[in-house]
Amino acid sequence: MSIRINHNSNALGVQGQIDRVSQKLTDSTSRLSSGLRITRTSDDPGVAITADNLRTKLKALENVNQNAQDAINMSKSVDAALAEVSRLLNQGRAIAVQSGNSAALSTSQLQALNDEITAIIGSVDRVATSTKWGSKNILDGSSSADVAITNATATTGINFQGRLSNVPLAAGLITLTQSVVAVSERIDNNVTFASSTAPVASGAIQINGVSFSIDAGSDTLQTVLDRINASTSQTGVQASLAGPVGAQFVRLESIQAGSRFPVNLLDPSGILNTNPSPAKTLVGTDAIATALIPTENGVQPIEFKGGRLPGQTGMFLTDTEGNSISLGIGNGSASLLGGTAIAQTTLGNQTRFQVGTDSGEMLGMILGDTRSSKLAANVIVGKTLASVDLSSSGGPQDAMQLFDAALGEVNALRGRIGSFQTHTLESRSRTLSVMNETLSAAQSDLIDTDVAAEMTEFTKNQLIQQTGIAILSQANQMPQQILKLLE
Repeated sequence: MSIRINHNSNALGVQGQIDRVSQKLTDSTSRLSSGLRITRTSDDPGVAITADNLRTKLKALENVNQNAQDAINMSKSVDAALAEVSRLLNQGRAIAVQSGNSAALSTSQLQALNDEITAIIGSVDRVATSTKWGSKNILDGSSSADVAITNATATTGINFQGRLSNVPLAAGLITLTQSVVAVSERIDNNVTFASSTAPVASGAIQINGVSFSIDAGSDTLQTVLDRINASTSQTGVQASLAGPVGAQFVRLESIQAGSRFPVNLLDPSGILNTNPSPAKTLVGTDAIATALIPTENGVQPIEFKGGRLPGQTGMFLTDTEGNSISLGIGNGSASLLGGTAIAQTTLGNQTRFQVGTDSGEMLGMILGDTRSSKLAANVIVGKTLASVDLSSSGGPQDAMQLFDAALGEVNALRGRIGSFQTHTLESRSRTLSVMNETLSAAQSDLIDTDVAAEMTEFTKNQLIQQTGIAILSQANQMPQQILKLLE
């Protein structure tokens, strides 16, 4: 064995081992004190970069989840405002029904009811113009889609609530192609008359449940027609003469087009028609059309049908979400059957929510316009909820129709907002929570210290260090053996 004085190789080797173990103890101390397995990029560059990306995602997710919660709170505020509008409209309709009993009401009573209706409509407008989220008006149309009619012959009214097939509207041109024409139901009776002054047989007829007594001694064909037409508001049917001069017959036609406005004649005496159950010369038909509408997902073909619900004419077309198009006198024209532009959409300040961590992951909620001048715009041509006047001729009947339509629009808007909140915003919030948990777990697996394993490693290295120090002491004593050679 060789023994050297200048270089103690054994001690140097032990010293190097102690240094390496000391570094491991330092690293373990850092990991145990910070709770992180990776405290600097050099610990594991690839994992450190991945963990930093996850950290960025997690921070973004926190903000996105807050955005979703803000959107949910906003939709709750909108629903509360719309609930108040609905309450006001229900109250207004009840007053309209009360005012219809004009025979029992004095002029002053009717005026008092009209004043109350005016106050209710004013309250509807106040809710629409004062409901805000932050500084933004949300029910006065500034956050909705505006649809301007460009072809008044083809359509008399359009009411869109900002979404079609659950996709927000975009700015652009709306075109309409009609596939089925709306037709009014009609009966051409088979008893002919020489003229309108010709006598008629005695008896009674019934049209849509309304009875008419006829006296051959005092009635002529014209007086019968006048009596039928005087009750058009009850029967929904208009009578006229048709056919060649000298052999004219009575035509009974529904004043409204569509399948929900029939003409039923009961004529047991054969005064106008000798057939017990006269055949319908024309059966009421509801119009069907396809509208090409610009949305955020491009131009979408949406089918609109007339007469979907009781009281809707065949020319009042709706889609499955309650958006409506009211056809005009151009129903059945060649241009409409072939496709024609009917309106232009422009967007207000859409309510947008960032619900994802990446660019473009946004959701839009376009709110309706609940001002009285915009509600029930497609029910009676030229009238809206703001037009209600109980003192005018037929005012109570018009008011009931307008309030019904306004309630339908507000309730449909509430349904859409509620659906958007439940199935979109709240669903997104739950998804974001799961994503946050998953990414947090992934980040923990990458950078967090396994304390139990690290403590075991720390204890092992501490023992090795202590052993190394003891061995170093022995190695440093080995050169002293040279002294024994010199004795």
